[in-house]
Amino acid sequence: MPLGGGKKPLTVLLQIDAFTSAVRADKYFVAGYFMRGYHQIALRGLGKALQDYDNAANFMRGNAVIDYTQLGLACKVYYAEIMFNRGMVQFLMNRQQQAFEDLAMVRHRIATTLATL
Repeated sequence: MPLGGGKKPLTVLLQIDAFTSAVRADKYFVAGYFMRGYHQIALRGLGKALQDYDNAANFMRGNAVIDYTQLGLACKVYYAEIMFNRGMVQFLMNRQQQAFEDLAMVRHRIATTLATL
């Protein structure tokens, strides 16, 4: 599936509203920022998507993964996934250097994780 999902604008707007409500209710809800960023891309709101991925990365607080299944949500958010999407947004914004830095960090994170398995 292409980044942003190729969904109809009204559906995307409704989903963005839902995730906005979620992050208003819990400003540390990483999955809300991550998913809202994903949907912002569909509307070409790249600056907003970048801000959401920045928030998601910051609220990971050094964790490699946040497992929301403990709270009854079928969702896990990985730091590397956030940074990959952020890198793609940077690339779409013609910020190649920042994009390459994000993607290099993702590569390093994945290699480090695989080395510990």
